[in-house]
Amino acid sequence: SINRCGPDDGEIDLEVYSAEKSSKQAAHIASEIYTLYHGKPFEAAGIKFNTVIVREVTKPDRSIFAWMVNVKIFCQGV
Repeated sequence: SINRCGPDDGEIDLEVYSAEKSSKQAAHIASEIYTLYHGKPFEAAGIKFNTVIVREVTKPDRSIFAWMVNVKIFCQGV
């Protein structure tokens, strides 16, 4: 925000990787992140983020070396 007037928005993308044979571990970690952050306010750098929404947890995607799940979080601070 300009001069600490108005809300501060934040977009966070967390990528979860797992080298296991199945996607189960990556999906489990992503679901734990969802549980830890969705709807739970936090404070960082002196800004309190009251609105915390996990917008998307993607389905596991396999690359050559690992499974990957992306967790997209939106937060709005005051």
